[in-house]
Amino acid sequence: MWESFIAFYGTKDIEETHKFYVGALGLSLYQDQRTCRIYEVTQGGLIGFCEHLDVAISGANTWMLPYPGEALYSRWLPTK
Repeated sequence: MWESFIAFYGTKDIEETHKFYVGALGLSLYQDQRTCRIYEVTQGGLIGFCEHLDVAISGANTWMLPYPGEALYSRWLPTK
């Protein structure tokens, strides 16, 4: 049985990626390797972003949130 999982993705701007995943999504920085940063998504679940990896422009990630997604995205929704 798996105890942990990590997925790595490419990024062009490690600082902007960090601002989004920490500031907007509220993830905790697990490890900073300067050109790669790894974030804790859930206990045992990690996601990493590296500047030396190619940036994929296709594909999808599914996030299972413990609360309604609208609360997370409300800051980006147009005001009524």
